Amino acid sequence: CGIVSNPASSTIPANGRTRIAQITLPKGKYALIAAASYWASTNARRGLYISFEISSGGTINSMLNGLYGTTAGGDTLEATNTALANITAEQATVSVYANSCDFSGTYNQWGAPSVLYFRVG
Repeated sequence: CGIVSNPASSTIPANGRTRIAQITLPKGKYALIAAASYWASTNARRGLYISFEISSGGTINSMLNGLYGTTAGGDTLEATNTALANITAEQATVSVYANSCDFSGTYNQWGAPSVLYFRVG
């Protein structure tokens, strides 16, 4: 098990994404829990969510779970999400992203995003 955070950027561009973690895991099944906080640069309707991707050599299952609504500029949003990764090769890499949706402004990182992972099988 472990906890990681290695953001590719401290901001998320308009309708873009930034990688908050990249984890190489050996064969097995893993549960992942991700959390990230960002503040918005402007007052607008916006969405923020976390997504998971896996390199070849396994599968990953996760719901698209996030926040959507109108908030003031400077308001902080915290998104969380979970996933189950099944690594069938000797190892595979899981990338975790924070995503901006329907927002023309910029999200700015608030604190360090983190991903907790642990082996479940």
